[in-house]
Amino acid sequence: MDNPIDTSSLQQRLLAILAADAAGYSRLMSIDERTTVVALEAARTVFRRQVVGHGGRIVDTAGDSVLAVFPTAHGAMAASIAVQRELTVANASIADGGRLLFRIGLHLGDVIERPDGTVYGDGVNVASRLQSVAEPGGIAASETMHAAVKGRSEVHFDDQGEKQVKNYAEPLRVFAVRASGVDARPAALKRSVESQAVVTPSLRTNLPAELPALLGRDDDLAALGALIDRYRLVSIVGAGGIGKSVLAQRLLDMRRRAYPHGVCWIELAAVTDRAALPGAIMAALGVDGGRGEPLAALLGAVAPLKMLVALDNAEHLLDDVAQVCRALHDAALGLRLVITSQAPLKLAAERIYRIGPLAVPQGVLPAQQALTFGAVALFAA
Repeated sequence: MDNPIDTSSLQQRLLAILAADAAGYSRLMSIDERTTVVALEAARTVFRRQVVGHGGRIVDTAGDSVLAVFPTAHGAMAASIAVQRELTVANASIADGGRLLFRIGLHLGDVIERPDGTVYGDGVNVASRLQSVAEPGGIAASETMHAAVKGRSEVHFDDQGEKQVKNYAEPLRVFAVRASGVDARPAALKRSVESQAVVTPSLRTNLPAELPALLGRDDDLAALGALIDRYRLVSIVGAGGIGKSVLAQRLLDMRRRAYPHGVCWIELAAVTDRAALPGAIMAALGVDGGRGEPLAALLGAVAPLKMLVALDNAEHLLDDVAQVCRALHDAALGLRLVITSQAPLKLAAERIYRIGPLAVPQGVLPAQQALTFGAVALFAA
């Protein structure tokens, strides 16, 4: 009988996961095994070089698949784009039907890691499902991955909406990655899609059209997303200027389609009168509570709403914000609240997420690897 796994040796980590396989591999093997095996080994070499070069590690290469993990979402995205670009060049002289085209799925999520480096868990499963819906020669990213890297100027995304995937009760929201040298769609399909583009109305949001880049906070964004899924009141707490507001804005932007009434950003820095607080919230939400006591009017106006609301810079009105948030939490069950503050509200329903300084590399690293650390990326920007 095999020795049981020592559960104390298992480590739960938040990682960026890359899952890939070769589309049409079995068909190509049936046509020309030798040529297909040579092409597969060449592709594996590309994966190994780019994964390691961007700070990741290969976990498994069973059959025609590749599984790799990265400490950062930016490293995983950069490696995936580099792989697809290199494979595109290698395939340029091969006829369409004979190309070994890889599909890559990218996800930022939790995994369980064994001492030998093997990884398990839902994060791996999500990346695998994304790979299965990616275009041959393309990259499909999850919502958490999209939110973590969307500020990169060289990467663009096609929001493909929610897709039902195998063995998942809930559909996954899928983003197709578009970068120079990566877009694998045939030219005729590209022209067709571009000519038939449909503009769909967006849900309500008052977020700025252009948000600041989120550097070095991939893990924080994913953790906050998990918290707001479970709890209706989450406070992001940290020192002034550490990046709480940008993190909260990115969270709202990532979740704007998750709520029937959208998301709302409420800036409190200019509100100095406690009596004006309910009115300022109603104004930002675009609701009218009518006449009467301001807090009661606010509660009546928001009670039917199902949306995600952020109150930014609450520290100078901490007690008053706490009073309003307690009332909102009790009266509006469809409302989820994110607070940014230098101190917590100290409410029973509150879940606190503290953020610290950005990560810095230990020792001297090549420039490309160093840029995967938040502090270095921010300095470079």
